[in-house]
Amino acid sequence: MHDRLYLVDNSTIITEAQGMKDQHHAGNISIKNPKIFTLDNSDLITSANRGQGGNVDIEAVTIIPLGNSKIDVSSAFSLNGKLRVNGIELNENFEPLSPPEFEKELDFDDRCTALRSKELSFVITSRDVLPPTPENLRK
Repeated sequence: MHDRLYLVDNSTIITEAQGMKDQHHAGNISIKNPKIFTLDNSDLITSANRGQGGNVDIEAVTIIPLGNSKIDVSSAFSLNGKLRVNGIELNENFEPLSPPEFEKELDFDDRCTALRSKELSFVITSRDVLPPTPENLRK
């Protein structure tokens, strides 16, 4: 398994069919098994003119879309291709969530600021790592 795959600074992977016949289909793009796949101001394009758009299939532990990145599986006059991410097919109505916006900057070096903030929480979910009582947290 590859550790990381980065597409950055206007990189493009493209399979494009500009032919004028219905059988001129775009090719497919498969990204398989990187731990981290970053698409930063870059594009994955499998578009076609008369034929079908190609498919994009991404399987990665972590997918990080940044900047003005685009995945296009379209066809101008035929069927669009399919976009699958970790086995889930996404349709054209899919919109990724925007990263959260914070109203104020927190200075995490200042412990008092972090303690006063009601926006923060800390949860331990592993077993066998909690102290027997809350008083033992300070030890």
